[in-house]
Amino acid sequence: MKKKVKIVLGILVVAVALIGIIYNYYKGTGVEVYKVKKRTYFQSFKEVGQVVPSKESTINSARDGKVISLKVQEGQSIKSGDLILSLENKEIDFKIRDLEAQLKGIYAQKLQSNSKSNEAQIEGYKLQIENLKTQLESAKKDLERVNILYKEGIVSEVDYEKAQQNVKNIENMILQQENNIQIVQKQNSPANGTNEYYNAMQESISTQIQALEYEKSKGNLYSPVNGIVKAVNIKEGAFVAQGTPVVEIFSQGDYVIETYVSTKDINDIKLNMNIECILKTNEKDLIFKGVVKKIAPTAVSKISSLGLEEQRIKVTIKPELKNASVRPGYDLDIKFTTLQKDNSIFITKSAVFPYNDGKAVWVIKDSKAYIQPVKTGIEDNKDIIIESGLKEGDLIILDHSIKGKGNRYHPINIE
Repeated sequence: MKKKVKIVLGILVVAVALIGIIYNYYKGTGVEVYKVKKRTYFQSFKEVGQVVPSKESTINSARDGKVISLKVQEGQSIKSGDLILSLENKEIDFKIRDLEAQLKGIYAQKLQSNSKSNEAQIEGYKLQIENLKTQLESAKKDLERVNILYKEGIVSEVDYEKAQQNVKNIENMILQQENNIQIVQKQNSPANGTNEYYNAMQESISTQIQALEYEKSKGNLYSPVNGIVKAVNIKEGAFVAQGTPVVEIFSQGDYVIETYVSTKDINDIKLNMNIECILKTNEKDLIFKGVVKKIAPTAVSKISSLGLEEQRIKVTIKPELKNASVRPGYDLDIKFTTLQKDNSIFITKSAVFPYNDGKAVWVIKDSKAYIQPVKTGIEDNKDIIIESGLKEGDLIILDHSIKGKGNRYHPINIE
């Protein structure tokens, strides 16, 4: 009896094993597959950009002096012609009053003086000419500096015209003195020469007074542009030297985005190329368009997030800020799309394997895997484009390392 039970149990075990083998054969091995479909293929990369004003002006002090009144502060709106600061004028006022006193004394001497020799008058004119030439050299240097600041929009047209007129006044005075010398040399009357001498002295001092008045006028510094005060670099009561940066002004709302692209990617960036700007917020990311407006001609050294020194090219982007509120200094992600192919078939690279002299994938047909040769195209770190060999609806195995063709498989996780 026991022997019969053992035989029956043995038969049952064999039967169950056969049933399992047959079931597994018809069920097949489960594999992850992808159902081929046409999509749009992109190649892109991201860089970090920063919002900066497209126009920014640094206003410098036009002369030395103590700041007695400061009219602006950071964040303040300012218009062209608004007063920025005033410098103390005490020392200049003292010099002007001293010269005015000299002018009165010369006038009195002219009335009281007797005729002097022609030689004495000529020497006087020559001394005045030397003095005026020294002033002319200084005035020309000042005009050159004002001209540069005027072209940069830092000083007003009125200040530039004042500097020009100052040079012309001194040049005219030199010509007048030279004419006076010629006149005296031709005159026989010492009395007439004496008057010319005193006239020259008066003109010389008047010119010096005009130069000081011009220097005094530079003590009031005005804004040459409309904008927002970005920074104030001095304080009321401080002493500033000529050329000291006083305030920085930028144009509100007129912004660009600057980013730095690695030298290996820069050849894919073109002028007028459309890009995406991504501003991260607490609620959601704001995405808006931009256009590449400038690519720097040279690379600069930048430190990467890993602390490595890299050579990068500055790229300037004009954003469309209709629905995004940004300020100078904001960081954004800049997405450059360097390639786009519509209606493309592309699959994960793990599905492709070498085959003969080309490449192939496993395609499932009637629950069996078959080798399908394919022609591949562009690829990236993850995907590869299939130029030919596959069509929409084909089922491909995502992991090409299967046991072999002819086995039975059932697809799982169909994408």
